[in-house]
Order: sequence, then C-alpha cells, then structure tokens
Amino acid sequence: MSVLIEKFRLAYEWQDEGREQYGGFLPKGVKFSAIAGFGQAEDGDLCFCDRLAGDFSYISNDSPTILCTPVLVDRLRVHFPYAKLVALADPRAIFLDLIGHLQLQNALQPTSLIVGPWGTSEHAEIGSGSYVHPESRIDAGARIGMNCIIRRGVWIKSDATIEDGTVVGVSGINAYRSADGRILRFPHLAGVIVEENVAIGANNVLVAGVLNSTVIGSNSILGNLCNIGHGVTIGPSVWMSVGCKIGGHSSIGAHVTVGMGATIRDNLSVGECAHIGMGSVVTKSVPAGRSMFGNPARAMPGVVAGPAR
Repeated sequence: MSVLIEKFRLAYEWQDEGREQYGGFLPKGVKFSAIAGFGQAEDGDLCFCDRLAGDFSYISNDSPTILCTPVLVDRLRVHFPYAKLVALADPRAIFLDLIGHLQLQNALQPTSLIVGPWGTSEHAEIGSGSYVHPESRIDAGARIGMNCIIRRGVWIKSDATIEDGTVVGVSGINAYRSADGRILRFPHLAGVIVEENVAIGANNVLVAGVLNSTVIGSNSILGNLCNIGHGVTIGPSVWMSVGCKIGGHSSIGAHVTVGMGATIRDNLSVGECAHIGMGSVVTKSVPAGRSMFGNPARAMPGVVAGPAR
C-alpha cells in the first residue's frame, strides 16, 4: 500500500521579532517552509532522523533540512547529497519542541492532502450537537450523526456516513523521553481522510496522524465502538465488526474482514483479502489471503471471518 506524501506548510512568512527565529530551537540561519516526515521531505522542508531502520538505500536529489544525530551525518550525506544536515544531540526532542512552538503560534497549515475549499457542503447533513472544525472539509452527500466531533484537518468525502457520538481527528497517545529526562508528547499534525461511501458506526474514535494522516478507504465499513490509531491506513472495501482496535501506523489491505472485538497491534500490515477472527489478537503482520484466529492469532487455512460479502 503506497504512502501518501504530505506536508504541513508554514501559515505565514515567519517573523519572530525580538528573539531568535522559530523560538530559538534551531541554529541561526536554518530556514524552512514546511514540516514533513523523514523520507518524504522535499526542497525547503524540515524533518528529523535519529535512526536509519531497514534497507535504506535510495538517493534523493531534494534539498530538505534534516535534524539528525552527529553519528548519522556521514551516512545521510550519501543518501541526501543536497540536504542541509543539522547535527544535534537529541534531534527528536528539538523537533517536538519546535512543533509545539509553531502550534502555539498557529503557524502551521493543516495537511496538504486536503484539497480546498474548507467547510461543509450545503448538500451534507450534520446532526444536532455535532461540532465541525472550520478547517475541515465535509463533501456533498456526507452524513454526520448527532453529537459527533470532527477536528481540524479532517476530510469526509462524498456519501460517507458517520454515526452518533463518533470523534474524528482526536490526538492519540504517544510520548518520547528526551535526553534531558522530559516526557514530550508527539504533536498530531496530520488529519483523517474518510473516503467515498464509507460507513462508520456509533461511538468510534479515529485518531489523527502524527506526520501521515489516518485514511479509511472507500466503501469500507467500521462497526460501532472501534478505535483506529494514528496513521493507520485502511484499504477499500474493508469490513470491520463491532469493537475492533487497530494500533497506530498499521495498514489494512483491501477486502480484509476483521471480526468482532479483534485487536491488531501497531506497526503491522494485514494483506489484501485476509480474515481476522472474532476476538483475535494479531501480533505479527499477516500475508494476503491468510485467515488468522486466536490469541495470539495463528493461521487457520480455510476458515473465514464474518458474513459472506
């Protein structure tokens, strides 16, 4: 499943008169026009890297600014020959401090993945007691039930339905202990994108992404009382029963079935057309077409979850 490229542009040309630029969190002379995730940053963007995981082999011709540890400078220079590398003892902490500062100044725009205009279509339905942030987008034919909360940076596309009491775009739980002992929360800059014809049940929680938005694919169905973690990608035509929990940064392929009360751990992938049985706890990535049942979930060939679709 491809990763959507997104960034968070400065809302205005930065003017920090009377003190160092960006609140003094960056060395003098460092400038940028947008925040992006490492590996997605382009010319003029700012990102951070404090470790290189997996098979990292590509070469980028872009020129982002990368906050990094001193030991990574030489390795990153090979892969990003045109980047501005800023060596810091704890680049993650500086990045989080900087983002917090920018948020307090209302200096960052919502995710670039949402194409304007902001606002609610006159052909959408919003139930009583619901709140829709002005910097979100609700398209024609969408229906939002009663007492829902739609936060900043959310895009509900045409003919999607969200039932009563659901919260879309709330921040999740994520923390980092800095080198100086502070506990820093990750800012959830990204949003939630609900594609066309999605049906989301009552009292669901869809957490906003940190640097990559949470995405619910077209024609998918989420039952009542589900929790979808930050940065989760759910493919098209997924069927998810009541009370499912999907950990952050996991991806669910097209036509997957997830049975009632199943839990999928964070940072996993579930391949297309897989079946996750009722009450199962998935602790490892699942290949396409595989049926998984139990706690911990194990392969059970020939067994399927949920109704025929």
